[in-house]
Amino acid sequence: MDEFKPTDHELTLPPRLARELKALQGTPVTIPRELEDRLLREAQTQLASSRTGRPRPISKHIVPFPKWLAAAAALVALVGVAALMLWSLRNPVDPRLDVNRDGRFDVLDAFSLARRLQQGGTPDPALDINGDGVVDDRDVETLAARAVQLQPGKPKAHG
Repeated sequence: MDEFKPTDHELTLPPRLARELKALQGTPVTIPRELEDRLLREAQTQLASSRTGRPRPISKHIVPFPKWLAAAAALVALVGVAALMLWSLRNPVDPRLDVNRDGRFDVLDAFSLARRLQQGGTPDPALDINGDGVVDDRDVETLAARAVQLQPGKPKAHG
C-alpha cells in the first residue's frame, strides 16, 4: 500500500488562517515563582496523602453531610409518595373530568379541553360536561368552575 506524502504546496496554510492561528497564541502568561512553588508543595502533599491511604484533610469551608440526614430525607420522600398514592386510591377522579389524563381533576383539564376545541378536531361526546349535548366553550367554563371550587367533596358529573 502506498503511503500518502503531501507535497510542499499541500503543507502551506492559507495566509488568513496562519494569521489567525498566530493571533490565538497571544502573549505567554507568567506565574510568580512563589505561587508556583506553593502550588507544587500542595500538589506533592495531596499526592503523598493519596499514596499512604490517609484521608485528605477536609477544607474548613466544607461541612460533611450526615448520613442520617440523607436517610431521613429519603424516608420523608417515601412517606409522601405513599400518602399521595393512598389518597389517589381513596379519591378516584371521574375519568370524564380528567381530560388531560394526569390522574387529577384541576384547572389544567379545562385548559386541555379548550386547546382541543381550538385545534378544531371532533371532540369526544363524553366531554359534554354540562350535559347540553354539545362540547363547546361552556363545557370549558363548567370544568374550570368546578376545578376551582373551594367546597370539599368530589365534583359532580353533570349540572
